[in-house]
Amino acid sequence: MKKIEPAVTSMFFSMPLNDGAEPTPGPIAKFIDISQCASLVNRRFYRQGLNWAVGGFRLHTNGTTTGTVNIYKIQSTWMASNAWMKSYALWNQMNDQVLDNQPSIKPRYHDFKIHMDNDHVNNQFVQNLIPYNEDKLGTQTEFVQGEWTRSLLEMPNTDAAGLPSPGETKPYALKMHGYDSSNSKALIQGYADSRAVPTLDDPTTQADADTGWMNLLLDSGQSFDDIAANLQSIGEDMPYSQLLYPGARGNAEDPSVHAICNISQTTVGGTTGAVGGSFQCGLIKIVSNLVDPSAASAFELELILVPGPHRGYLCVPMQDV
Repeated sequence: MKKIEPAVTSMFFSMPLNDGAEPTPGPIAKFIDISQCASLVNRRFYRQGLNWAVGGFRLHTNGTTTGTVNIYKIQSTWMASNAWMKSYALWNQMNDQVLDNQPSIKPRYHDFKIHMDNDHVNNQFVQNLIPYNEDKLGTQTEFVQGEWTRSLLEMPNTDAAGLPSPGETKPYALKMHGYDSSNSKALIQGYADSRAVPTLDDPTTQADADTGWMNLLLDSGQSFDDIAANLQSIGEDMPYSQLLYPGARGNAEDPSVHAICNISQTTVGGTTGAVGGSFQCGLIKIVSNLVDPSAASAFELELILVPGPHRGYLCVPMQDV
């Protein structure tokens, strides 16, 4: 068995709280990029393109905190993993136009980094939650960050007629979920737009299939025509939308809900647990509706990772998903 390297498996994050002063305080959305956090706490580079195993979550609150916390992840579907693969290949193909002639300029930490959804694009990586360390007096200090910059597509710009303008490009960020915007391109939507889809009415039968002589020849009052009509009309259409892919425009556009945590003043020990799972690209979205009228300004989120053979963690490259 491959030796398991030492690695930090419990990370703590400070998540902001509402103070309850507003009549209807809005939810607070923050993002965790596990690969970024693992790189910081272990002083070791982890690519974002990993499918991470998470052992679980713990939310630590005080007795005056109430509300819900939703945990989201990239949808665990073949569409999401295939969209990542195809986008990654195209991104590499774009860069290789330069690297084929100038391979020495390739950065040491060259990596394909995407956002989770449009909220993540707007927040940018600079607002990702960063794990902290705590001393004996309870003082929290976040780990010092290095460079963690999103990848960009340099798309040919277009003129008034919609034609590409030679030599001019426009940069776009990348996100897994949702639809294209003025500053970002959606992976699942792009993958859906690039593929042919199954046809409706498969197989498509002749309109007279139920009354044709070959069907009626041996019909001795046994209603072969009715049975044939049922076979023509039932089970021909696909049991899902023909054109709309889950996670893309018009069909469950948002990341998948992984867990919902309800917190009240009767929460035992101020600790609420949530189940673990696998997280594509190591991206986690935390949406908090927690309210605390006391002086508390944050609650603590504990992320528990699973030890394994990939540089100390149980995770696999997205190419193997």
